[in-house]
Amino acid sequence: MRNYLIKKDLFYEVFFLYLNVKKLLFIVFFLTLFSCSKSQNINGLEEEVEVLRDKYGINHIYANNENDLFFMQGYLAAKDRLFQFEIWRRQATGTVSEIFGEEE
Repeated sequence: MRNYLIKKDLFYEVFFLYLNVKKLLFIVFFLTLFSCSKSQNINGLEEEVEVLRDKYGINHIYANNENDLFFMQGYLAAKDRLFQFEIWRRQATGTVSEIFGEEE
C-alpha cells in the first residue's frame, strides 16, 4: 500500500510540473509573439527588411532580395518555433526520452 501511495504522489508531482511548464511555455510564446520592437539589427542581412505581423501572428516579410527574404523567414521560424525544432532534432537522433522520459 505504501508503494502505491508513493507512486501516486510522484504522479501528481510530475503532472503538476508538466502543467506548470506548459503554462510557462504558453506565456513565453505569447510574450514573444506580441513583443515587437520598431527596428532591430540582425547580422547576416544585406539590406533592410520589413516584417509585419498580423493579428493572427502571421509574418509578412518584405525584402529587396531573395537572400534577405529567406534568411529572415528562417530567423522568424526559429524564433517562433525553437522548441518544435528541438523536438524534431531529438526525434531524428533518438534522444527524445532525455526530455520526456522512457514512457513517451
